[in-house]
Amino acid sequence: MTETPTLYEIWFDKLTGQGASPAQAVITVIHRYLDGRSGTKTSPVEIDAAFWSSAFWQSCPDAVFRTEGFALAFAKYLGRDQEQVFPELIRALMVAPEACKRAIRYSRVFLAPESGRWKALQGLIGQQVRGYKTFVNECRQLWRRYEQRRREADASYDQLSDLSILDLLVYASISAFKTELPPLFDLKPPNALIPHPVFRYTMFTEAVSRLLARRLEHCGKDELDVSEERIRNCFRERMYPLLLTRHYDGGASAAALRRFEGFIDAQIRLDHCRHTEIGNFCFDGDVSQPEPCDLSLEPTPCFEPWMKSCLRGQELQQYWQMRSLAGLNESAADDGETLELMARDGRLKPVTRMLADILILHDLFGIDDEIAIGNGIKVSLHRACLMLELAKANYEDTLLHPFVEAMRRHGDWAAALVEVIESGMRDGLQQRYPVLFARTDDKLKLLRQFTVTEASPSGSDEAAAALLAFFGNDLKSVRDPIHQSGKQLDANFAEQPLLRFGDYVFTLPWVLTTQNNATALVNNLRRIGSNRSAVGEETKRIEERLAEQMEQLGFRTLVGYMPPDGEGEPAGEVDVLASRDGHIFLFEIKSGYMRQTLEAAWLHRTTTLRKAGRQVERKLAALVDVFPGEGILRDSLGMAAVPPADQVHTWIVDTSIDFDRQRFSGYLKVSMTEVLIVLRDEAGFLADDDSLDTLYPEGFSAPRFAQIIEQGLLWRDTPQPAEVASPPTTN
Repeated sequence: MTETPTLYEIWFDKLTGQGASPAQAVITVIHRYLDGRSGTKTSPVEIDAAFWSSAFWQSCPDAVFRTEGFALAFAKYLGRDQEQVFPELIRALMVAPEACKRAIRYSRVFLAPESGRWKALQGLIGQQVRGYKTFVNECRQLWRRYEQRRREADASYDQLSDLSILDLLVYASISAFKTELPPLFDLKPPNALIPHPVFRYTMFTEAVSRLLARRLEHCGKDELDVSEERIRNCFRERMYPLLLTRHYDGGASAAALRRFEGFIDAQIRLDHCRHTEIGNFCFDGDVSQPEPCDLSLEPTPCFEPWMKSCLRGQELQQYWQMRSLAGLNESAADDGETLELMARDGRLKPVTRMLADILILHDLFGIDDEIAIGNGIKVSLHRACLMLELAKANYEDTLLHPFVEAMRRHGDWAAALVEVIESGMRDGLQQRYPVLFARTDDKLKLLRQFTVTEASPSGSDEAAAALLAFFGNDLKSVRDPIHQSGKQLDANFAEQPLLRFGDYVFTLPWVLTTQNNATALVNNLRRIGSNRSAVGEETKRIEERLAEQMEQLGFRTLVGYMPPDGEGEPAGEVDVLASRDGHIFLFEIKSGYMRQTLEAAWLHRTTTLRKAGRQVERKLAALVDVFPGEGILRDSLGMAAVPPADQVHTWIVDTSIDFDRQRFSGYLKVSMTEVLIVLRDEAGFLADDDSLDTLYPEGFSAPRFAQIIEQGLLWRDTPQPAEVASPPTTN
């Protein structure tokens, strides 16, 4: 009795029956496995067993094992410590050592030395397969360095066991003003470990996030039931002795701060090892030439192209600010105001930033006027942006800038902070501490001012509660993923900056004044809120709004066209089709969040973007096949047939900047912002260059639009990656 063939075997047989070569068929099946397509199988164990035990591996051509697709699949295999064994493992190790080494790096299995997969692999490499000895030694040495850093961080964490989570929050805020902000403003030398102050500062906030998440795993319920008396006592015991000599406590608080800073340095060393040494080894190593039988994703060093795209992302931030300023200038003129007057009143900076935030969320991410965050709660986009930017401006004006100026005068962080705190006492008993707190009811009263409308001239309690829910990270809620063992804060300080302890809300001005609010808002919605029911609607709006922009320029568009299924793999929905001047444009739209590490960007590259390239390939093939007989295509696009290949433009249009202008399955990946800039002819917002006043000196045309995008004409003055010293982990 023969065994029932696996779904992957059925797919393989179908593909070869349609004329695909065995190599092409296996490669297609590999990508379906990577895409998560498993038919009726739902358990990862069952899926892996079906895939790795399939009969086609026995006759699989050696070239398949050398492809990047196989390397990614093998990395997935190594990362799951299960009983399922790949029968052709030894052959793969022998015929494709470079691909298998990449898989080992990608999987990071060597960081788990007790893993059954890693033990078995080392046994095979040591006894039956040659050529891996040096590589395995590298892996072991890297693990030893990482393990040393991890143990140092654990030992430093153990030194903080006597401190409550409230104590740690106070010390974090003090340390931010003592050690992190001064180098950021050139008031003291940068840290030797991370010499770039911006990168050091963001790694500091990440380390504090990890510390709080770790402490929350072990704290009791009573530790989160804070009262004003407990807060005041904490300030007297932990903060004041560091600032004022009359509160001298024998140096106990200073010693505790040194223990705290010792942990932060140890955690930053651990994170730096993970981001740089391990990140570079795993995702940026030397690679061989790509195997020509599968060019859907080329094995390539990733750091340089990622850094190049990060630099472009920084330039694009200026575009949104300049576009906001231009719109504000126009509306101010209509109201009889000037930008100079708004600047004198202190309104220009926060309003400009707020409008830029709204433009990004509206045009790039499809956010409507209201944001549904679940449980029937909706947040006004305008209010959310206004609240965040006004809070940032307020803390800049009342705390950050005065601290910087006082630091310049005194040369001492403690004296500078005391001056700022005492100025708040003189100005109506205002809190100007490094960490601020308020009762939930008082915080809601403050938030009401951001909810005023014509219908609610005094504001709305319901809308204020929605804002608090949107920006609040409730540390007491057992449902919050913050309590999952080993996890970092689900929302870091930038994305949800209001920390809730029981009936109190804590605000960290050292975070709010230095963060990128647009990134914080996007990640709040698209990373933390990725499971919101409204995400699908927002994605559809992205497509529709891009089509509207194109229609205004004379394009004919079709959104969401679903080609009929053919004999092969279904093509799926075509996000946006457009035509003009005899040219056709096919766009695959991708929308996610803002990634801050090479590892996160690499995952985006090898999952979403890899899959997008294959989707474009299938959709274009389906379009060519059905166009002559498909009336909706001819009518919507005003064309009788698909034009010649040089007049067909197929792009992956992504809201993120990661690996911009790279190719996937041969198709260009381009940022949505770049597409909008070129469509709107607004390159002048990127640089003070008269030649960029217009991209269309002879008038707009589809061929010129395609030329600008495909030849990268927008980026001729972009800085090169070598100008940045370290990989960014910033918000």
